[in-house]
Amino acid sequence: MQKKISFNIQMTTEELSPIFAKETYNMLGNKSKDDRIDIINKNIEKTGYHAVKEKSNRDIVYYENPENKSVFISHRGTDFNKKNDVSADLYFALGKEKHSKGFKTRRNKTSELVKAIPDDYKLNMSGHSYGGASINDTIRNKKNVREKLNEAHTYNSAFSPFTTKLKPKIKDDLDEKVTHHRTSSDAVSSASQINRQFGKMKTYKTKNDKHLPKTIPKILQPIFNTLDQFKSHSLNNFL
Repeated sequence: MQKKISFNIQMTTEELSPIFAKETYNMLGNKSKDDRIDIINKNIEKTGYHAVKEKSNRDIVYYENPENKSVFISHRGTDFNKKNDVSADLYFALGKEKHSKGFKTRRNKTSELVKAIPDDYKLNMSGHSYGGASINDTIRNKKNVREKLNEAHTYNSAFSPFTTKLKPKIKDDLDEKVTHHRTSSDAVSSASQINRQFGKMKTYKTKNDKHLPKTIPKILQPIFNTLDQFKSHSLNNFL
């Protein structure tokens, strides 16, 4: 069941971030790219933003609001039918995300998109789970993205306990720009308690919400041992 979201044109960047992260999942499936982008734009039509087809793909959605001169770049979470996504998860768990083909592709694509953003536009970013991890990886490794960034919000993002620390000056700057949102019982983001390289943390309780999953898909059962774990990881906890 899809959760119906109420929009307000005056929504803050933090309020818009999980909405745009969720819409990236609509880039999956067998429909044409035109149809997928149309679905996203119909869902977000009252936000003032629109998804730009020419700058979006299955992994990244580029949203633009010319009226307030703002761009959102959101990374999609894991597609368990996509080999690159699954292998990237393994690289991240080992602290070797910089060498993952999936992370590298997203990192380079985002950096190229950011280079083309007008100087007077603000850049905001968001992502859920693996999408949050690739957002963090991009910010960490691409100077032009870090310098252009206004705000970034990740949701139950994967963290590696082995990733090396940033220089203090870079960390201090990103601590002001980046917020990680996680549910207290989420297993995927639990390593953030040990090794959060940058950013503030906000912690939430899992919602008792009819829109949360009722069963664990078979392909995800090796990752989530219980239904409660699976519910805790859902992006709907932040919507």
